[in-house]
Amino acid sequence: MKHSLQQKAADDFRRTAEAAAERVIGRYSSSFGLATRLLREPVRTRVRSIYALVRIADEIVDGAAAGSGAGARLIAAALDDYEERTEAAMSAGFSTDLVIHAFATTSRACGIGTDLTRPFFASMRADLEVTSHTDASFARYVDGSAEVVGLMCLRVFATDGADRPVEPSPSLVEGARSLGAAFQKVNFLRDLGDDADGRGRAYFPGIDLHGPTERQKLALLDDIDQDLARAQGAIAHLPVSSRAAVQSAHDLFAALSARLRRTPAEVLRGRRVRVPTAQKALIAARAALPGRRAPAGPAAGPGSAPGGAAGPRTAPAPASEQASAPAPRADARRVVIIGGGIAGLATAALLATEGHRVTVLERGQEVGGRAGTWREGGFTFDTGPSWWLMHECFEHFFALLGTRLEDHLDLVDLDPAYRVFGEEYARPLDLFGDRERSAAAFEAEERGAGDALRRHLDSAGAAYRMATAHFLYTTFSKVPARTLRELAPRSPALARLLGESLHDLAARTVRDTRLRQVLGYPAVFLGATPRTAPSLYHLMSAMDLEDGVRYPRGGFTRFVEVLRALAEDAGAEIRTGAEVTAIRTTPSGRGVGARRARVTGVEVRAADAALAADETREAGASTETIDADVVVSAADLHHTETALLPRELQTYPESAWTRRTSGPGAVLAMLGVRGRVPELLHHSLFFTDDWDRNFAQITPVDARGASRAPDPASIYVCAPSRTDPTVAPEGRENLFVLIPVAPETADGRGIGRGGVDGAGDAEVEQAVDRAIAQIADRAHVPDLADRIELRRTVGPGDFTDAFHSWRGNALGPAHTLRQSAFLRGSNRSRKVEGLLYAGGTTVPGVGVPMCLISAENVLKRLRGDTSSTPLPEPL
Repeated sequence: MKHSLQQKAADDFRRTAEAAAERVIGRYSSSFGLATRLLREPVRTRVRSIYALVRIADEIVDGAAAGSGAGARLIAAALDDYEERTEAAMSAGFSTDLVIHAFATTSRACGIGTDLTRPFFASMRADLEVTSHTDASFARYVDGSAEVVGLMCLRVFATDGADRPVEPSPSLVEGARSLGAAFQKVNFLRDLGDDADGRGRAYFPGIDLHGPTERQKLALLDDIDQDLARAQGAIAHLPVSSRAAVQSAHDLFAALSARLRRTPAEVLRGRRVRVPTAQKALIAARAALPGRRAPAGPAAGPGSAPGGAAGPRTAPAPASEQASAPAPRADARRVVIIGGGIAGLATAALLATEGHRVTVLERGQEVGGRAGTWREGGFTFDTGPSWWLMHECFEHFFALLGTRLEDHLDLVDLDPAYRVFGEEYARPLDLFGDRERSAAAFEAEERGAGDALRRHLDSAGAAYRMATAHFLYTTFSKVPARTLRELAPRSPALARLLGESLHDLAARTVRDTRLRQVLGYPAVFLGATPRTAPSLYHLMSAMDLEDGVRYPRGGFTRFVEVLRALAEDAGAEIRTGAEVTAIRTTPSGRGVGARRARVTGVEVRAADAALAADETREAGASTETIDADVVVSAADLHHTETALLPRELQTYPESAWTRRTSGPGAVLAMLGVRGRVPELLHHSLFFTDDWDRNFAQITPVDARGASRAPDPASIYVCAPSRTDPTVAPEGRENLFVLIPVAPETADGRGIGRGGVDGAGDAEVEQAVDRAIAQIADRAHVPDLADRIELRRTVGPGDFTDAFHSWRGNALGPAHTLRQSAFLRGSNRSRKVEGLLYAGGTTVPGVGVPMCLISAENVLKRLRGDTSSTPLPEPL
């Protein structure tokens, strides 16, 4: 009886250890985890135990230990201890460390001895001592870090179904070594930047920290493809329980090799090449097909040259890469996208994933548009969006691409969400992305305001759900019957939400001035004011006061990088320094309802910066024509219509813009501050007491009214270094200041442009000086101005220059009643067939989530989808 209880305890502990190993692989590797799902038990569990041990050793050397502040000596001691405990467990069959116990159980069952673990730990130890390799040390490193791990897995495969360890054949041993070596070399190429910048390592012999040349890269990939080909020859001889999983892993790395081959060498150091999740799933599904055979072909592989030497690759990409690329569509179209901002990149990713042939033309030298980046003196500034709201919109967009947001971005929940400084208030008010904590904050300011906020958020949530279901994810080409049925009973409430201003709703909700401002300020995010925005937009409060505010580590800069990578991975071509000067058309049909012309392409020339860099090139010689079946303009709509089309083909001619209301302009300041500013949170708002006077100063009565910066001004300050230490040098603070100002007048008069170190136009610099003084006074940082060691300003004129922004505004047309939903316009030209629009200046509106939705609506338009709900997400 005692023996059976002990055995049960041992079995329970083993299963707990195996569950811990499974958790490790689930947390650290979606690719390897996906492949292991194709393994049969007990092989799957045993392979996961190997992965977990290897992963923890890697975390000791390069990950969690260093990230926790451990020094080199402590890390080396921890690795030695980990190896000693592993060997002791392999001998005794038990460890109190769950991962080590799971590995020890596998090692004893499958004959994995110290002849394999010691070379592995020796390679891990080399990472603590060696920063560059010779041919000999590189061979030893790859053997220990990868080939012997392949042999550990092979012993698990060979022992499947046997009651004692089984020795694998020499051909399988060679195949396992080759596959492990290929995996490691591919990862070295993918991690060039991290290894060089973060660890000071260059693994490949003869290649320094700057990375390989294009020729060196191709030679490395030829060697990798030979390893993959040798491994492929052995896969057919594996037991059936492991064959599909190994084939899946092989094909995944073959796909990565092909992508690396297509990626310029100079790009590799700055961008980690990935295979989209949807493609990974397809690779795994193909590997699992019954009767899958290894492809026939020479063992040396497609990159081999006569005599076995690596030579230039001339064969097509591996079968896995060909099979998992987007399937060609019978109706695939040539699509040109004007503008490489968030809307342009998102549209490119969706349409390329759909199988269309997509080219993005961006006039700047970097993509991102208004979501730009400025780096100087160790500081990194997002120059545009900084609030991550409407999180499920981002998740949905990534799902449409067959991937998960969390596979690409590390999001931080901001707690508190933001801080509000009031002009007449002694202390700041902290708000939270949580209903009850926000309600408590309101109640502390005004008796009964907590319950009032709860009712407000109930209404905001209902309005948000209504907008998502009926007004955002739609082209307004047709009103679905479902929309009419669902909105009819709510028409009285909807009429009030549209007829009442956000200011009036806030005034009905609470009495305290600052609390009213908290509920009304979201109008500024919409390019409007609390008195001009319909109260329907109180739905914004459901986002920041209930759903929460997040921050993508690395900033929106990182989000733009991910968008670009997803678009390029799907097959889109992205060209920078290329300015579209005209949209080309040809006359169209004459039938009833026919448009006057259809798109044939665009005219494009090198942007001024590119021309200036090459004095020998003439502007005329740089002009080219690019044919297209569809043109999507993600550029400013005013510029698209009035500058890229002839008058007779303009849906929105200049006369139409005189009746439109512009959103505000903005003065921006990027400030590098010596020392910390703990009085600020990641997001801080500074409100003036005379709310109406402030907004009157930034909204002239007409397009010819004077353009000025308000004094005093309500301003926004972002301090991302409060959350993300990578955006500022140690002991420094990164401050981004936004001052809403009046847009330029119709004839282009405004407060001007910014500059570096005070070199901007006088009104711009004065507005920033006042803002700095305001922050210093309200946040009690009296020496703030003296501690600024880096300063750059941006004015409305810069928005005009950089983005062809209508009236130099920062966001787009204001979200007034007459410029919301279907009244805002259409995402297609009424006069030019094949011309579509995306971005914040068209429907559904301003903001990063709206830009993503506008991209989805372009896809809907091409599909002929007239629904008003988000597109179904692929499995």
